[in-house]
Amino acid sequence: MDFHIPLNRYLQKYRYKYAALYHAIHDEIVTGKLKKGIKLPSTRQLANNYEISRGIVNQVYEMLTAEGYLSSEVGKGTFIIYEGTQKELQPSHTYKIRISDWAQRLSKLKAHSDSVTSAYEKEKKYIHFKVGSPDLSDFPFKTWHRCLYAQIRETAAQSIHDMNHTEGYLPLRKSISHHLLKTRGIQSTPEEIIIVNGSMQAIALCSQLLINPEDKVIVENPCYKGIHQAIKAVGGISIPMNVEKDGIQLQINNWESKLVFLTPSRQYPTGVVLNLSKRQKILEWAQKNNALIIEDDYDSEFRFRGRPIEPLKVLDHQDRVIYIGTFSKTMKTELRIGYVVLPKQLVQLFHHSKQLYEPYATGILEQRALSSFINQGNYERHLRKMTRLYQSKHLMCLNMLKSKLSHLFMFNESDAGLHIYGKWLLSSEKYDILKQKCGEKGVYWTDSTNMDLSSHSHKQRTACFGFSHLSIEDIKIGINLIASIEETHHLFDHA
Repeated sequence: MDFHIPLNRYLQKYRYKYAALYHAIHDEIVTGKLKKGIKLPSTRQLANNYEISRGIVNQVYEMLTAEGYLSSEVGKGTFIIYEGTQKELQPSHTYKIRISDWAQRLSKLKAHSDSVTSAYEKEKKYIHFKVGSPDLSDFPFKTWHRCLYAQIRETAAQSIHDMNHTEGYLPLRKSISHHLLKTRGIQSTPEEIIIVNGSMQAIALCSQLLINPEDKVIVENPCYKGIHQAIKAVGGISIPMNVEKDGIQLQINNWESKLVFLTPSRQYPTGVVLNLSKRQKILEWAQKNNALIIEDDYDSEFRFRGRPIEPLKVLDHQDRVIYIGTFSKTMKTELRIGYVVLPKQLVQLFHHSKQLYEPYATGILEQRALSSFINQGNYERHLRKMTRLYQSKHLMCLNMLKSKLSHLFMFNESDAGLHIYGKWLLSSEKYDILKQKCGEKGVYWTDSTNMDLSSHSHKQRTACFGFSHLSIEDIKIGINLIASIEETHHLFDHA
């Protein structure tokens, strides 16, 4: 019988065993831990289990029965008949747990969430232009499952030695090295690549390794909130530099820092591309000031026209760029596999830091399956197919946004990526009204206003319209609905 009471604790508190047993059972019933209807062990069984006399158990059962907590039936047993409060007994004293400075900084950071909480979410009748969700309607599930099941069969009868490799499955790192050379022009060795659980883990680990309290770190403004929070959690100070039409504003002579975070291929969230001249100047600054650059290449795989500018990692001849990539945007969001290409001097240190959190590799079956998926050419075919699909969605979404909402937003055009960024043209109050009214009708977008790190309180409202996961029809319906709601409430009148 599954029955437990914390008798030892009560034996220390009460002089007599009957009193300890009585209060132990009584308190478990009153607090709801032993629930109404539960059958208690027989007196003989309870006495044997807790090494006390059967007479004491009989005495306690009789006391609890007399007080209305238990009921005994001949031939059936003893049952609890009292409905407990399901509340813990309050401790005799309270105390505050001492936490580290890192934990205190972390507790002050607001968790970033863009979830939809209205009734529309429960009924699945909403349209959400959220950012970063791939279209899974054309995902090659059968091919992916074949790769995954093959690895399950292969490893079923043997231990997976790859789990000991914190840096990740070696064949996958070889596949990534080959893929980066072919598609991005990045020369790297598998030893310089470490697999991570999504790009955010790489950002957090880099922050812990490279930033001391009070260190100043250059970031783009606006920027991905995860970067700012990682810096703040380790005690660093983000120095925001505004993003211009050709990328981050350069005030290099005033950059009192040894680290800069950049999204040069497609700045997040604006979509702006950092031009070649600025890339070269930033690399010169890093060399002159013995600084490092963290390059987050989060979704530039999907390019619709034009030739991409080489990543900073390609132009880096001093080994000062840390390059971060992910498969979460190109495959499935739940596939938390990313990677980081490290300068040689950081490889061992990064490996040790990741090993602290993960002594054994995680998701090793998925890593093995992804390596097979890439090596068989399936990943490249998938990228080509999805690029064509996203191109049509991008064109439709951009044209409709400009046609229907250009009096409300100024949209940034881009040659790549999975969302469109817009700056609100009217008052903040009207933006909030439109957002609320659209939410009531079941249409949402990603509010990127808080990605602006400016100190002033009246930030310009901005929005990201992610289109990758939506059908062409949903894109049309969603944008038309926003336009009709705006027209109904006359937001543009007297703007």
